Amino acid sequence: MPKITAISQQKKDDSRWSIFVDGEFFIGCTSEFLATVNLHEGDEVSPEQLDRLLTDVTGSNIRQKALGYLSRRARSIAEMRKYLAEKEFSEELISETIEWLIGKRYLDDRQFADDWVKMRLRLAPRGKQGLLMELYQKGIDRATANQAIEDNLESGAETEVAYQIIVQRKNRWKGAEWLEIERRIYNFLSYRGFSGEAIVAAVRRYREELKQSGKDS
Repeated sequence: MPKITAISQQKKDDSRWSIFVDGEFFIGCTSEFLATVNLHEGDEVSPEQLDRLLTDVTGSNIRQKALGYLSRRARSIAEMRKYLAEKEFSEELISETIEWLIGKRYLDDRQFADDWVKMRLRLAPRGKQGLLMELYQKGIDRATANQAIEDNLESGAETEVAYQIIVQRKNRWKGAEWLEIERRIYNFLSYRGFSGEAIVAAVRRYREELKQSGKDS
């Protein structure tokens, strides 16, 4: 019968341990996992026990990977699935882990979409189309993406956001002719995903204010 011949702390990462069976490396695991199993050097283990240990350790490892990925920022379900697939975990194990994450509320596409839109509008404003494209790229479905945008960007608000961007960037085209200013504004806001209607309205408002201040070129 196979025997546990060594359980040793890894040199490069003291939070992980190596388990050896019959003198050969079998699998690595975390300190937390090792504390949950009753294994000692010299223990005899059946092939069935080894298979179960391998399954349990792999499950523990994938959860550690998933939680580490989430520690950097929130993720969509699609982002998590892609990340775990790149780590070469099985599709079955990935699906089980994602269900576990959803059950723990570590993954929630509706909350993710809502938080993403709020963050973008606060730090790097985008138009509706720009926000939709970003959410699609992160695997958020159309209905969820649209709802998040509607909840955070009220009717007419896209024009206001576009106008505020124009005002913030006005010193970048100081001294330029109006046609050149208009071209730059349109190109920049289009790139940020603002609709043509919102851009035209924001530009019109900006030029009217320039006229009123006597700065219209």
